Parts: sequence; structure tokens; C-alpha cells
Amino acid sequence: MHSLRNHKNDEMAILKELQYLFENELAYKKADFNLASLSEALGISKRRTSKLIRTHFQRSFTEYVNDHRLEEVLHRFREEKHVTHTIFGLALEAGFLSKSTFYR
Repeated sequence: MHSLRNHKNDEMAILKELQYLFENELAYKKADFNLASLSEALGISKRRTSKLIRTHFQRSFTEYVNDHRLEEVLHRFREEKHVTHTIFGLALEAGFLSKSTFYR
């Protein structure tokens, strides 16, 4: 029972760090951001990172990241940043690397 509680505490600490990386550091906006870089920042394996996201957010890593990127585009659009940028320009700033990924 004690090890299960430690595992849950550890998992919650990792989720808090994940939330910090996404909400404060906006890690998903970096061009080189991927599962490996996130896992390294969290100090856990890629497999564990992927499983954690799937378990807690019911999304794949890619879906989770692109959801955040899309929210960033929508936020910037609402701030009328599209007056000086194209929508795809906003998408690039949010971390999308291609039109095909953004338009999915």
C-alpha cells in the first residue's frame, strides 16, 4: 500500500511539472519539442510520459500537444493578432511545423 501511495504522489508531481511546462514555459511552442524532449524535462522515459498523458488526458502525446497549440492559435486570434499575421503565421508561432498538421 505504501509503494502505491508513493507512486501516486510521484505521478501527481510529474503531472504538476507537465502542467507547468505547458502553461508557464509554453514548451509546445518550441520547434524542437517532441516526446523525447518532454520526457527528458520530466525526468522519465518516453513510454511513461506517453502513458501518463494517455491515462490522464485520454489523448495521445501528439493530440495533447496539438490541442495546446490550437488553443494558442485561437487565443491569439481572439486578441486580433490575425490583423498583422496570417492564421497560418499564428499556427507557426504556436509550434505547428506544417500546414497539413495544423489543418487536420
